[in-house]
Amino acid sequence: MGRVLRTFRCWPGPISSAVMTLITVGVVAWQWWAVPDDPLWFRFFVLFLMLLLCSALALPGILERHRVCEHGLVLGYGPTRSARYVVPWSSVDPGRVRLLRRGQLISRHRGMPQVSPHYRIGTGPLAYRSLAVNGLDTATNPSRDGRRGSGYAWWLLGSPQPEKVARAIEDAMVADGHTRARGLAVRAVEQEIVVPWTPGPPPLRPRAR
Repeated sequence: MGRVLRTFRCWPGPISSAVMTLITVGVVAWQWWAVPDDPLWFRFFVLFLMLLLCSALALPGILERHRVCEHGLVLGYGPTRSARYVVPWSSVDPGRVRLLRRGQLISRHRGMPQVSPHYRIGTGPLAYRSLAVNGLDTATNPSRDGRRGSGYAWWLLGSPQPEKVARAIEDAMVADGHTRARGLAVRAVEQEIVVPWTPGPPPLRPRAR
């Protein structure tokens, strides 16, 4: 996929960070108020456990890397050269890039799997915002699961600022000669999808070709 131009991670967004902070402060404050005789070392131990829990929730997203390269996307945890999940720019449809809100609810809708390697969003409850990109499906093995897909799939890239991911993808595609990608980031913002709470038709339609 060439040289890595930009790297993005699924850091928890401001809402998730605020919720985790409030829960941590609330638990520690409740312990000080409800059990005033606890030794100081135990209070710090409880604080350490809460911080450890929050870190464990955020870690999958922090380790997840969306690498925007010269000739395509490289996704996942592994090294860039040997990564399994790659999406060449030649397979990306610039008209099928969308910003998503509540992307963690996508699996509630018909036709969307509960768990999928296409969901690169880290820990689900923390993935409030993401970018959906339709491109080559390098995760599904038709001979293994018996399905014959179109060869394309929606990749969900979790990020607290998906607009920046869309802009980086547009710049990389245009620089690689895919001039039809001009305006990709603006269209992605204008066509943002808020995933409904109520299960229903898939918010992202499959691509035939």
